[in-house]
Amino acid sequence: MLESFFGDKSYFFRTLFYIILGDLICSFAVVKFLVPAGLLSGGLGGIGLMIEYLSGIPTGVSVFVLNLPMMLIGAFFLNKKFMTYAFLSTFIYSFILIAMRKIPIDFKLDNNMLFAIFGGFINGVGMGVLFRHGACQGGLDIIATIFKTKLNMNIGSSLMMINAMIIGVASYIFSLERGLLTIVSMYVAYKMLDKIQMGFGDTKKIMIVTSNQREVTDRILSDLNRGVTLLHGEGAYTHKAQNVIFCIVRTREVVNIKRILDEVDPAAFLIISEAYEVKGRGFKVQEI
Repeated sequence: MLESFFGDKSYFFRTLFYIILGDLICSFAVVKFLVPAGLLSGGLGGIGLMIEYLSGIPTGVSVFVLNLPMMLIGAFFLNKKFMTYAFLSTFIYSFILIAMRKIPIDFKLDNNMLFAIFGGFINGVGMGVLFRHGACQGGLDIIATIFKTKLNMNIGSSLMMINAMIIGVASYIFSLERGLLTIVSMYVAYKMLDKIQMGFGDTKKIMIVTSNQREVTDRILSDLNRGVTLLHGEGAYTHKAQNVIFCIVRTREVVNIKRILDEVDPAAFLIISEAYEVKGRGFKVQEI
């Protein structure tokens, strides 16, 4: 029955592992970094922290309760498999949030900005692990996923927009300083989320315009053992046909590209930009 619903059984247990890992990382960030500084986190976790600060109700309890209507909304727009994983993640996250308080690990930092930055960094890693492996913590992550699937909006940007109102309320109830520090923490978290979603740019996209096209191409093929594609172009001013050399290389190989151009054609036009999630011969998509 498990295999008929989730497909490959090994995929299910692998995803479950990353759900536990991601929720564990996020819970560690919230309990050990954000709470000691009186900061919030994104989404319903942030609302849960506000409830705890005001009433003493554990965040894990309020997060689980607040997630229930979100699960109903997600059931109408997202596939059942994703929502099942989201429900599992919500339950696990709520449980770990409560259990994490029992772990006697405390960090003594005099500056709340350090709590905000490192808490956001760790929280973003946890969220990135979840999203990269087809899961989330439920809550506003479900809304962000709906925005991504229906409107093709960036997940991190979507969550930042949704959370703006939460931060505004928190700043009014508590203090502007805590609200601003929370913004710093969330910015770092969602930057990390997007980085893990897209990759860290270990590969570079290279475009070269040179009068010595054949020699440059041969050197890249022989020295770097990288494939090269010739894009047919034309100079807008001269109307002269000119191929553009296009290739993907590892970051450490960029210096070799520059060395080749210095030796063959120092006047060549070179563009280097980030390339995310390159998959194909010679490259493999990295997994977190």
